[in-house]
Amino acid sequence: VAHKMASQGNVREVKSQRYLRKHKIPEMLENLTAALVYSKPENPKEFMKEYFETLKAARDKGSEPPSLLDESNIISIYGMMDFPSKGYITTEQYHVAMKSIGVCEYNTTPIGTDIDKITQETFLREAKSGLLKAVGTYA
Repeated sequence: VAHKMASQGNVREVKSQRYLRKHKIPEMLENLTAALVYSKPENPKEFMKEYFETLKAARDKGSEPPSLLDESNIISIYGMMDFPSKGYITTEQYHVAMKSIGVCEYNTTPIGTDIDKITQETFLREAKSGLLKAVGTYA
C-alpha cells in the first residue's frame, strides 16, 4: 500500500512538473520577481496586476513584452565587453554577456562564431531574441 501511494505521488509530481514547464510558470515567476525587486513598488499587488495586464496586452498586440533591459542597456553591456572598441567581442565574451543578462536559451553559434568575432549588431539581435524567450508568459 505504501509503495502504491508513493508511486501515485511520483506520477502527480511528474504531471505537475510537466504542467509547470508547458506553461513556463517558473520563468514567469522569475521575471515577475526580478521586476518587483528592480521596481520596488509601494503596492506590489497592484504592480503584479499591471505587469500581467501589460504582458497580455503585448501578446495580444504582437508587440514586445516588458523587459528590465532596453536596447540602450544591451548596447552598454556590449560596450563594456568590447572595452578596447575593436568592434567585436569574442564568442566566450558573448556567452558570458548572455548569461549576465539572464538569458539561458539563446543561439550559441551566432554569425561571427566561426571567426570568434561577434559584432554589436549580432549581439543586439541575439540578446533581444533571448530576452523574448526568457519572458515565459509571453509565448
